[in-house]
Amino acid sequence: MENSRLKWEIPLDKEAVEYCAGKGLFQEDTSVFIQSFLMNLEGWLLDAKDKLKMDQDLEDLGLKASSFENEAGVGFTTDYRCFLINHIETKPVLCLGLLAYAKEKGLSSSFLLVGVEELASRKIDLRLDIEDSFLMDGDCVDIIHKGAIGSEGAANSADLIEYIEERIPSLVQGDKILLGTFNVYQEINAKSEDLTEFVLNVINYVLIRKDFRER
Repeated sequence: MENSRLKWEIPLDKEAVEYCAGKGLFQEDTSVFIQSFLMNLEGWLLDAKDKLKMDQDLEDLGLKASSFENEAGVGFTTDYRCFLINHIETKPVLCLGLLAYAKEKGLSSSFLLVGVEELASRKIDLRLDIEDSFLMDGDCVDIIHKGAIGSEGAANSADLIEYIEERIPSLVQGDKILLGTFNVYQEINAKSEDLTEFVLNVINYVLIRKDFRER
């Protein structure tokens, strides 16, 4: 899977459906467009050779099997696409991964995970539920976050969004954070401006969230 991408075009072929179903990346009632997008995104995340060409502040490190914990101590282990943030003194590594997480009654949810690896910690900063965070808009998928942060969750989201709007207003869309927009008919790869913008938005969002916590 690392060097050869499965078919992601709409509709997915049998091999791609079986692969995604086996990983739990989508539910039976998930839109065919979201199914295709997940396969497309997963294909790039696991293609270690297709690296983004970033500026000197950011470096695409490729693929790494890793595990991160959330605030409750729950671990999330999968293959992550990792980015070194050189302009921060501690040189944190931001990691993106797709993972299905089992819930009660035999159900599961799929998440786009954003882990942050620093010298003293390895934590999940964002956990984007596919069903809530990947929204169809015509031929595009918007990836959004509602701004929940820390143990206060939604109680802090309005303050965080206001904090972000003062610094990077382009990230704020009403009461949500818009992290990226992708055309469902275009392959996600290192040449995609949509992908570069998404990765930069996620990095900026995570860094702003860190500043917000440390005020």
